[in-house]
Amino acid sequence: MYSYGFTPFRFLGSRDKWLQFLSNVIMFVPIGLLSAEHGWKGTILTGVAFSIGIEAAQFLLKNGFSELDDVIANTAGTAVGYFTIKLGGKYRVYKRFLKRFLDICISTVALIAFSPLMAIVAIVIMLTSPGPTIFKQIRLGRGGKEFQILKFRSMVVGAEHTGSGVYSGTGDARVTKIGRIIRATSIDELPQLINILKGDMSLIGPRPPLTYHPWTIDKYTKDQLRMFEVRPGITGWAQVHGRKDVEWHERIRLNVWYVDHVSFTLDVKIFFMTIFKVLSNADNENKGETVKK
Repeated sequence: MYSYGFTPFRFLGSRDKWLQFLSNVIMFVPIGLLSAEHGWKGTILTGVAFSIGIEAAQFLLKNGFSELDDVIANTAGTAVGYFTIKLGGKYRVYKRFLKRFLDICISTVALIAFSPLMAIVAIVIMLTSPGPTIFKQIRLGRGGKEFQILKFRSMVVGAEHTGSGVYSGTGDARVTKIGRIIRATSIDELPQLINILKGDMSLIGPRPPLTYHPWTIDKYTKDQLRMFEVRPGITGWAQVHGRKDVEWHERIRLNVWYVDHVSFTLDVKIFFMTIFKVLSNADNENKGETVKK
């Protein structure tokens, strides 16, 4: 007697078979993404398609149609990978769907992992500097839509309207004591994980500009506006090529290049390059105005 585990619909198969299906999905989808980006998808496609046919034939010949759920469990997951490979290059599955899925998963885990640190930072800010713990500022997001970005406050209240304005160089008196630490380590950016969950931002993407700096939205050229085709990120291609020391015309050019080349492997590369930049505190100070007159 064939025994089924728990399943909403008996004909869909047992729990074990669905676990096998999911394991195949997890194994083959990343392979599909990578192969679609690196030009060897033809080889993978052939191998996967061939394996689907062989597995199905073996199960049907040995066990008959009573074991059809085995065929589904062992080949359907591979088939998902197959179609991911096939669609990956043509329809940019990662850019359109999986990137957002990964953003939600990673930001959720990161918020849980960093919550003790974030609580400590919030308390220290409250005890050492009068004013709110979180700094909120209007930025330009995807499609040029305005949204409110979140940061731990690292400067005195009203700092953006005094002194050197949007620039904060070495020895800037507006930066608080705890602010110097959290800016140097980029801990001040952690509240943006909430922006990611809300859908305002992505983990990787162009940094969102101010509504008035480097210039207002109506002053962007048609080509420059393309940087707003994707969600802005906590870090991005321009950040790992100079962070705060890149002139804005060049920064926007790098952002547009990223929009044209978004991929899983590129985002992984930017992620690890960012870790190196943060640990070495490289290019993390504005050395002057970054907009050519």
